[in-house]
Amino acid sequence: MYSDCHIHIERGPYTIEWIKEYINQAQYMGLNEIYLLEHTHRFFEFKGLYSNIMLYNDFQRDWLSNKKMQSITDYINLIEVCKKIKFPISVKFGLEICYEPGKENLIKKITSNYNFDFLVGSIHSIDGFEYDLYPESWVGKNVNILYRRYYEITLEAINSNLFDGIAHPDAIKCFGHNSTLDMSKYYLKMALLINKNRMYIEDNGGLMLNYGYKKELGMNEKMRMIFKENHVNIKLASDAHIPEHVGKNIKSLSKLWSY
Repeated sequence: MYSDCHIHIERGPYTIEWIKEYINQAQYMGLNEIYLLEHTHRFFEFKGLYSNIMLYNDFQRDWLSNKKMQSITDYINLIEVCKKIKFPISVKFGLEICYEPGKENLIKKITSNYNFDFLVGSIHSIDGFEYDLYPESWVGKNVNILYRRYYEITLEAINSNLFDGIAHPDAIKCFGHNSTLDMSKYYLKMALLINKNRMYIEDNGGLMLNYGYKKELGMNEKMRMIFKENHVNIKLASDAHIPEHVGKNIKSLSKLWSY
C-alpha cells in the first residue's frame, strides 16, 4: 500500500462530494493514505506573508492580487465535517505554507489557532523573487546565487520549528536552470537538520506532472543519495491539483527508494 502526501483540493468546492473524488481515485491507485492541503496564498489571513513578493515586480503583484482569497475558516469548517466521517482510507488535512524568512511569528500566530494534521513548508520565492511563475522571469538572473539562497532559505525553514515536513526540496529546477556549483553540502545539512528536528521531506513528482520537467522524476539523484545515506524520513508526493492526478508517479518514486 502507498501514501500520497501532497494533494491540493483548490480547484473544487469545499464539499464532501469533492473530497470523495480524491478518495475514490486514491483507492483506484492502490493508496491507503492521502494528505490533502491548501496553499496559504488562498487565505487572506496569510496575506501578510506575501508582502515582499508583491513588492518585487508588477507581474507578481498582479498575480497575487488576482487570487480569489477566502477565509481559512471555510477550510477549517470542511475539515471539521470530514473528521466526523469514516472514510475507507486515511485522510489527513494540512497546509502548504510558503516560508519567508522574517515571517515566522506571523506563521506561528495563525497556525497555532488551528489543529491541522500536518504543516509542510515550501520555498516558492527567493528574497521576493517567485522563481516558479514563468520561465522569462529568469532572464538576467545569476543561477548560482539563486541556488545558494534557495538552499540557505530551505535550511532556515527546516530550523524554524514551524513545520512537520518540507515540500519539493529542489523545485528551483522547475524551468530547467541548474547551478554549476556542487550543492552536496546543502543536501547534507538538510539531511542532518531534518533528522535532528524529526521531520520528513518529500520526494515530489510535481515538476514532471505540473511543469513537464522531463530530466528526472522527483528530487535529483545526488540529493536522493545523500538522503538515503542519512536515513532521512521520506514521504512520496504527487503534487496533484485535481482528483485524476492523485497517486500519479507514486509507485515509480517508491522504486527509486528501494535498497
